[in-house]
Amino acid sequence: MKVAVLVDEFPLISETFILNHIVGLKNIGYTVHVFPTHKAKQGAFHQLFYKHNLQKNTYYPPIYPSSRVDKILGCIKLGTRSFKSFRLLLKCLITKFHINYLTRLSLFFRAIPFIDKGNYDIVHCHYAPNGNVAIQLQNLNLCKGAIITHLHGYDIHNKQFIKTISYKYLFNEGKAFIVNSDFTALGYQRLGGDASKAVYIPEALDTTLFKPLPNKPHTINEKNFFFIISVGRLVDFKGFHYGILTIKDLIQKGYTNIRYTVIGAGPLHEELKELVKKEQLTEFISLVGLKNQTEILEALQISDVFLSPGIIAESGRQENQGLVIQEAQAVEVPVVVTDVGGTKQGLIDGVTGFLVPPEDIGELSSKIELLLRDPSLRANMGKAGRMFVKEKFDVTVNDKKIIHLYNKVAKGI
Repeated sequence: MKVAVLVDEFPLISETFILNHIVGLKNIGYTVHVFPTHKAKQGAFHQLFYKHNLQKNTYYPPIYPSSRVDKILGCIKLGTRSFKSFRLLLKCLITKFHINYLTRLSLFFRAIPFIDKGNYDIVHCHYAPNGNVAIQLQNLNLCKGAIITHLHGYDIHNKQFIKTISYKYLFNEGKAFIVNSDFTALGYQRLGGDASKAVYIPEALDTTLFKPLPNKPHTINEKNFFFIISVGRLVDFKGFHYGILTIKDLIQKGYTNIRYTVIGAGPLHEELKELVKKEQLTEFISLVGLKNQTEILEALQISDVFLSPGIIAESGRQENQGLVIQEAQAVEVPVVVTDVGGTKQGLIDGVTGFLVPPEDIGELSSKIELLLRDPSLRANMGKAGRMFVKEKFDVTVNDKKIIHLYNKVAKGI
C-alpha cells in the first residue's frame, strides 16, 4: 500500500506519536511519503527521524517567503522552472476554492513536492488544516487517494483557531476521521462532522522502549528525595501554575524532600520561572527546558509520581489525550491527573493513578501525599499502569487498528 502523510513542522520531539505512526507503516512494508509544511528546528528535531532513515522519503516544500513581494517573485521563479510547475501555478491561481491570492500562492509552494509523485491508496493528514490542503491538492490533480484526517486536539477545540479554518469541504470529502478520545470526537461532531466517519484510535507509544528500570529502588540517593515530574509545552492549558502551587502546598505540609521537575519549553517559561522564585521554591522546583525522547524516558524512569495539572484555557483548549500520561504509566510511575478534556480515558482512576478536578490544589496535593506516604501503593499502581498501557496504547495495537481502517477505506467500505 502506498501512503502519503501530510504533517506540519517535522520531525518534532513533541510529536513522537506522528513518528511512531510513520515508522509503524514502514515496518509492515508500506511505501510512505511524508510531506511536511516545513522542517523542524534542529533543537526540536526528533532522533527517530534519522534512526529509521525517514529523510529518504520526506519531501519539504520550498521555503515560503515572509514578504508579499518575495512571495510573488518566488512563485514566478518556481513557476518558470518547468512546464509542469508553470501549469501548477496557473491551477493554484484559478482554483475553485474561495481563498485569497496569498493563500493561493502558499498552496503553490506546498504543492511543489507532489509533482510526479503519482497517486496514493491513502492520504493520511495529521491535523485538520492538512486535510484541507489534501483536498485542495486533489483539486489540482495531485495527491489522489482516500483522505483520512487525524484530529489531535487544537484543530477541533481551540476557539480562536477554529475561526481560521473551514471544515465544510473537509467533512464532506474526507473518508474517515481519527479521534484520540471521546472528547475529541465530541468536538468533531459539534463542528458538523459525521459521527459515522469518526474512528477512535488513541495516540500510541512503544512499550518496549518505555519500560521501567529493572529493580528500581524506592530512593536513588542518600537524601531520600521524592521525585515528581511533569512534561509538556509551557502553555496555559497544561496548568503548570497549579503544579507549582501544589508543590508549595506539599512543602508547607513538611514534605521538604520533594523535588519537582518540569520538562518542556514554551511561551510561559519566564512567567513560571518568576512564580517559582516568588514562592521561594527554587530549591524544590526545576524548569529544565526541552529534552529529547531518551532524556524524557530517563527522567520518567527515576520519578516517583507523574503530575498532569491541566486546566481548561480561556481559548477552550484542554488536553485531548496527553500521551505522556501513558508514557509515565508504561514505566510503572503512578499518575495524578486532572479531569479535563480526554484525560480520563488515559488511566484507570484509583488503579493506575488518580483523577482529580482541575484547579483543585488541595486535591492534587492530597493524592500526591497519599502516594508519597505509601510505597506499596505506588508500586501496585505502577504495575497496573504498565499492564493498562500495553493493552490499550501500545504501537502494535494501534498499528493494527490503522491498517484495518486503511483497508476498509481503500476498499470503499
